[in-house]
Amino acid sequence: MGDFNECIEIASTKDKIFGKYCLAHIGVNVSAINRDLSYFQSTTFLQKLLSRISAEFAIDDGLSSCSLCYSLALCLPNNCSDADGTQVTNYMIDTFGVGVESMMCQTKQDVDPPLDRDAIIGISILTILLLLVILSTTTDLYFLHTQRGNIPSIFVSFSLYTNGKKVFEMPQRRSNLSCLDGIKVLSMFWIVLLHTHNTYLAGPLFNSDDVLDCVGHSWYVNVDMQLFLLSPLIFWLLTNYPKTGIFVIVTGIFSSIGLSFYRAYTMELQAMISEVKMEPKPEYMHKYYLRTETRASPWLMGTILGYILTRKQLTLISLSKKISLPAWVLSFSLMMVCIFGGHSTLRGPEYRRLENSFYIALIRPSFCIAISWIIWACATNHGGYINTFLSLPFFQFMNKFSYSIYLIHVQAIFPIVYSQKTAIYFSDFNIIYWYWGLFMFSFGLSIIWLLVFEYPAVALERIIFS
Repeated sequence: MGDFNECIEIASTKDKIFGKYCLAHIGVNVSAINRDLSYFQSTTFLQKLLSRISAEFAIDDGLSSCSLCYSLALCLPNNCSDADGTQVTNYMIDTFGVGVESMMCQTKQDVDPPLDRDAIIGISILTILLLLVILSTTTDLYFLHTQRGNIPSIFVSFSLYTNGKKVFEMPQRRSNLSCLDGIKVLSMFWIVLLHTHNTYLAGPLFNSDDVLDCVGHSWYVNVDMQLFLLSPLIFWLLTNYPKTGIFVIVTGIFSSIGLSFYRAYTMELQAMISEVKMEPKPEYMHKYYLRTETRASPWLMGTILGYILTRKQLTLISLSKKISLPAWVLSFSLMMVCIFGGHSTLRGPEYRRLENSFYIALIRPSFCIAISWIIWACATNHGGYINTFLSLPFFQFMNKFSYSIYLIHVQAIFPIVYSQKTAIYFSDFNIIYWYWGLFMFSFGLSIIWLLVFEYPAVALERIIFS
């Protein structure tokens, strides 16, 4: 009922009438459809279809609250309010037993807003950084070409030439913990795939205003920083009172797991946030997923692993194949259970309180145990071909970009996916196609990030604290 671009571009300077594109989210009213089936032909087919939809998405007698609702576009004059759009749409579709649950409208001013104060400040900062990069690179190349001796480090901190050599050089190091490079890079691949998959279908149906509120995936930086501030105390305990330190860490692990279970049980949280039969409660994110106290257990388990790897007597343990092989099988089996477990039991029409609570409390610590075995085995020469694979130079090179890709990739996904004007056809091939395109785009941006932000910041930090 209205193309986005055509609607937005409507303008009449004489009457000051502009286009307003509204997207109505439609909910199904089962009672109304049952009552008005006489309006339709093929009643038997519709009854079967309705019962199938009701069972699949757990729609009750009121308007549906499922996350998979219909959407209808409407082009209105900009003088009409959202309430007017809702009233017009309800008038047209009321006969069909459906109603508008929400209405999202945009005008040309919303699509192309004028620069505000924050935008001007941001552009100014980026301009200053760009000038520093140009000046530093020019100075670096001038001294290099004229061979006038060593240039002070502060003048080449932003040099693309000096920083570029550091970025693109292949690492020569290889240590007992080189497997961490592969684990971090593979984790980064997985995270980008997850966010690509989760945002792929939102496209034109997403409220783009919400994107501007915050950098959602930075919750990890927040949690990690709080735990980092706690690390000096833990380090002091492990150095001076090892047994007390281990006891405190283990207590923290079980406390975090217990608190996760308690909140999941009392708040009836869903373990599968992709569930379509029930809307995920906001408490899942605010009281569990984003909270340091409920996400601390894997970090604390990693602290114990790090302590073990610093004890020489614990790294010299030699395991026979009769022990190490079953341990590898158990580790990979545990990972598979964490990845695929629960999908057949926790996504049914009925909410399973106890199962969901156990899943939420144990899923991440269990996965951490599996990863911990891989790290320990590779660090103590029990990794074999797996350690060789995870320590490949490719992973060592890509590890330079893993953190910057993590920070950037969501901001790369949003303008591409959420600027879609039409629905996107879903298929596994299209997901792979979008994923690799978005990943390589994020990789390109991460190179700029390293050259302009990360490496200059590291260089300045060394100068200041040297």
